[in-house]
Amino acid sequence: MSSTYQSLGNSSYSFCQYCRKPLNSNEVTCRYCGFFNAPPQSNAATSSTSAHPSGYAIPQIPFPQGQPWGQPSAYPPRGNPSRGQIVPRLSFGPPNPVFGSSQQATTVIQEAPPQSLTPTPRPILPRQPFPGQPTQTNDFNNISAVHLENVICQVGKRKILDHISLDIKRGVITGLLGPNGAGKTTLLSMIMGLRYPTSGTLTVLNGKLSVRNIKLRQKIGVVLQETALYDELTTFENLRFAASLYDIPDRKRRIREVLELLNLTDRSADIVRNLSGGLRRRVTIARALLHSPDLLIIDEPTLGVDVEARHAIWAHLRVLKQAGTTILVSTNYLDEALALCDSVAVLRAGKLLITDTPEALVARAGSCLDVECTPSAGGTVIQALTGFAGILRINQTSTGLSIFLHGSTAPDNVVRRILQAASIKGFRIRGADLAEVFHALEEVAA
Repeated sequence: MSSTYQSLGNSSYSFCQYCRKPLNSNEVTCRYCGFFNAPPQSNAATSSTSAHPSGYAIPQIPFPQGQPWGQPSAYPPRGNPSRGQIVPRLSFGPPNPVFGSSQQATTVIQEAPPQSLTPTPRPILPRQPFPGQPTQTNDFNNISAVHLENVICQVGKRKILDHISLDIKRGVITGLLGPNGAGKTTLLSMIMGLRYPTSGTLTVLNGKLSVRNIKLRQKIGVVLQETALYDELTTFENLRFAASLYDIPDRKRRIREVLELLNLTDRSADIVRNLSGGLRRRVTIARALLHSPDLLIIDEPTLGVDVEARHAIWAHLRVLKQAGTTILVSTNYLDEALALCDSVAVLRAGKLLITDTPEALVARAGSCLDVECTPSAGGTVIQALTGFAGILRINQTSTGLSIFLHGSTAPDNVVRRILQAASIKGFRIRGADLAEVFHALEEVAA
């Protein structure tokens, strides 16, 4: 950028052309900044400069009077003129009459046109989901509350979970079914954020749990196998302490709501030590519901409780489901899965065998016909049922035979064939238990 300054006629300066401090008569060097105010050349279009103590060359331009607003000013330019860094000043206010002079100075600036600073607009692309994050839809029941994809949890050389892919919908009760050591508690710990997968993708409520993701953790309620209540406190005091940890507003009202929901209002003043196992379990569930979680995780909900308490807990969980809470239940009991769950995921030895409805799962295993008979009569029954349609397998037991039937096979036809072939002591028809379901699933997988 080049600049040319033209000064027209002025006999002397009253102010320093650098710091604008007043000068005495016939004073050329400023006593404030040391600037040498050389007399300008009159009637000549020249560009005069003067040496400043700093070594910069500053053009000598008289201060104009009546400078228009927003026009280049005759103040000393900023920058280093010797390096081509002259930047003219602009005047954005009316000039002070004290700084005026009898003649007007003309400033001519020649510079390259500035480049446009307007950024080039970029197209707005639709937001892409994170890897493994389910696509959101308008249907609430089709939105995933928990999504796992090829999740591996390994401790040392042992794989506790091996390539687990599971999708849990919102607003339903999902059961994790499996024997002890299948990996159910480990999987729940990862969903809670207490353990992190070795590899794979895990999303909970469309987010990833981390140490600092407090808002997401506040949407999860947890009921562990151990109740972990304060035995010396009352039911209300235990809930009040838990409510203070979550900083719940209007705690007394919320505590009364969860006590009423779980039929514990008349037990609010009881010492926890004096409560039965089923009541303690209900207090633990009430504590997990204080902050109104979107996802409730329960590990063994009816562990160590009697039959009546089990049915009471099941009824309360169904009420929570109707309110829109997503519930994830870990259990060892097939009848509990049938009574509670909308879908079940079967784990065995760290692997996911199948995900299906409880009814379909039982239909896979079929029903069981236990026949009480002597060993000789048992051999006769086995020969009579050879090739009979609808029989999955026959196992010999200490009391007779266990005949496993397909879900569509009528037991009456099988009993009629047995009675025609041999004499038996008795029989009973029952549903398949968890071990028999595992056996049937392993046969299918093999």
